[in-house]
Amino acid sequence: MNTELLIDDRAVAVERLGFHAQDEAFPGGHRFALQLIDAGLAADLCNRFGAVVSAPSKSDAHLIFEMLSSVISFRRLKNPAQPLAYLANSISSLRLENDTVVCSGICSAVANA
Repeated sequence: MNTELLIDDRAVAVERLGFHAQDEAFPGGHRFALQLIDAGLAADLCNRFGAVVSAPSKSDAHLIFEMLSSVISFRRLKNPAQPLAYLANSISSLRLENDTVVCSGICSAVANA
């Protein structure tokens, strides 16, 4: 399983995803599916939330997004030419598979991306 991001089933560079947690995704309209290989992140998330999370609370979603953002931000630093194109707004599910974080939910397109 490689690190990848799908937006509406279309491959998008992981560095193009940012995070903005919302109770009601606005404007929303897109679905994201993220598979992120990072053993440390997967272990930390598993210790905090367990191996499977469905519809996390608002505070849990904020924390999960902050943790995902910290890893993706380092990748963005290596490839600064990739502007943000989408903001993940809500989490439908989070699953941890060995060293891989699998997260899906609703996202919004960034204006002028």
